[in-house]
Parts: sequence; C-alpha cells; structure tokens
Amino acid sequence: MKLAKPPLFTLDFYGLQPRLIWAHERTLTEEFLDVAKTYAAEETVVWFIEEGAVRVTYPRGEEARATAGQWLLLRAEDGRQRFTEGTRLISLRFHLRLRGGKPLFVRGRDVVVSEAEGGKLLVAARGLVREFERVDAPGTVFVVRSRLSMADNFRIESAFMQWLGCYVEAMQAAGEKPEAASKRDARVTKALIRIEDHPMREKFSETQLARQCGLGINQLGRLFRAEQGMSPFQYYEERRMELAREALKASVLPIKEIGFELGFSSSPHFANWFTKRAGVSPRAWRTKVMRG
Repeated sequence: MKLAKPPLFTLDFYGLQPRLIWAHERTLTEEFLDVAKTYAAEETVVWFIEEGAVRVTYPRGEEARATAGQWLLLRAEDGRQRFTEGTRLISLRFHLRLRGGKPLFVRGRDVVVSEAEGGKLLVAARGLVREFERVDAPGTVFVVRSRLSMADNFRIESAFMQWLGCYVEAMQAAGEKPEAASKRDARVTKALIRIEDHPMREKFSETQLARQCGLGINQLGRLFRAEQGMSPFQYYEERRMELAREALKASVLPIKEIGFELGFSSSPHFANWFTKRAGVSPRAWRTKVMRG
C-alpha cells in the first residue's frame, strides 16, 4: 500500500489523552498463538511481524493478514488472532483519545503497512520497547509509574510521544482522518483533565474537583452530565475500572497489589468493588481472560 502525504490537521494537543499500556518484542509461546479476542475494541493494538504471520478473523467473516516485514494496525473491533508457530513480533497497546474518551481515530478498518513504507514506525517502536523493558515493567505501565524515578518516567513518555508522532503520521498517510474535538465548556475540559490525571492511590473528591474548576459541586455536576452523560465521580470510576481490567489482563502483579495501586486499602475492598461492576471477582475475570 502506497502511503500518501498526510494532510495538515490542527488540534489542541492538550485536548488529547494518550496512555501507553505496553510495548514488547518477543517470540510468541504456544498459549498466545490462537487467542479468541484481540481486545482491539478497547485499546489501540499494533503489531509488527518480524518472523511468521498472523490472521485475524472477525464475527462477520472479514479477515486481516500480515506476514514478516509488515505492520498490522488493527481496527477498533475484537477478532480472533491466529499466529503461526515461531512468530516473533513487536506488540504495542495504548490509548489515543480526546479528553472524555472519544478516540482520535475511528479505526474502522485494518491498516497494513510494509517495513519499507513504515521505516519510521519501526525505529520509534524499538526505541519505545527498549525504554519499556529497561524498567522491567510487569505488564502494564500504570502500575509501576509511582515506583519509577522521575527520569525514567520522562524517558518512557518521550519514547511514547516519538512513537505516537510516527503512528499518527502513518494513519493519516493511509487515509485515516483524526476526529475533531467537539466544542466543550472549558470548565468541563478542565474537570476531565483533572480526573484523568488524578493519582489512583489518592482519594477522589468531587467537592475538591469542583473547587479546582472554580465551580460549585452542583453546577459542575450539571455541566458534566450535560456533556458526558454521567457525573464526575462515575467518570472517575469508569476510568479506574478500565485500569483494573488492563492490569489484570496484561500484568503478573498479585491482585492485592493491583488493588493497592488503584487506591484500595485491602484485597476484599477491591474484590467487592470489582465484582459489583464486572459480575465476577478479579481472580475469576483474570482467569477467564487468560484462557481466551
């Protein structure tokens, strides 16, 4: 596929919410060769196939394929992934969304890019993998942020920003158009940024959030509900649940430790909170995901 020159696009950079989940380079073991769900509907998933091949099949019968030397930028839909034995790949998972959860790209189709066409992607991806693996992150990044030095955090973010620049350029060159941010009350935008940047270990307070935004708590609630369809606290809880699922799925950390990173004082508290929202315990949810 020949990549076109990407068009110019103006967007407030601070209106974006990028977050790295993981960056790995590895030869796949048997349990990862045939997996029932890609989780690409929830996360942006990108693979570079170094050796071997992959086929992704979707519920409607559509397929995506990539072989050695090709990038596969997955659509925002869950499919079944089947890799050939001995496949070695670079695997990147991240979020690239506007504040409030809207994705920057709709990702309505799979994009396949050759190594020759996506040379910048490979350089940036390997740089990100080096930084990610250098700190020995046990799965997802968020669970180790507070344990890393400020310098290490900046190094990971720098490598991630470099990757995102190349990814956005590749998506635009492939004809994918970024979504424009909808017009939003500046006070709601400020609240969204505060919520999304809130340290998970610290208690969340709607009263404090309203004060930081220069609003009364009732006024903030009305504005926030009008634009997001939920209260600030509900939005915070949704974000915390998303982080919980990511950590359970992609890390090897004990469940107690994941709960602590999310601000829960005990395993039972975390388990009850998670079960109420997911319908199953954290342990049962992790077991189900691991089995595909």
